[in-house]
Amino acid sequence: MNFKDSLNEIYSSFKQNQSIGIDGISKEKYDLILEDELDIIERKILNESFEFSYYKESLIIKAMNKTRQISIPTLRDKLVLKYLHNKILEYSKIDLKQIPSLHTMI
Repeated sequence: MNFKDSLNEIYSSFKQNQSIGIDGISKEKYDLILEDELDIIERKILNESFEFSYYKESLIIKAMNKTRQISIPTLRDKLVLKYLHNKILEYSKIDLKQIPSLHTMI
């Protein structure tokens, strides 16, 4: 499977209601420009000029005086991060389900 096919497969696994990153591009709009985006990602990675965007920060109020900060990547960054995650797992050949939990090891 080539690079663009892998990215396309990852993208197809994304849910329709993705959070919008700092670039303001929704999944619906990304669907329309997907092929161009895949070309851009491939070109930038091959010539080593790919740079991740800043994350969009959002503050969620959990309870009185308790908040949680979340960081939302752009869809392009999310796609590349998931690709890298898959490659690291593939190269490490570690089945994470086989590793006992810390609680079990103690």
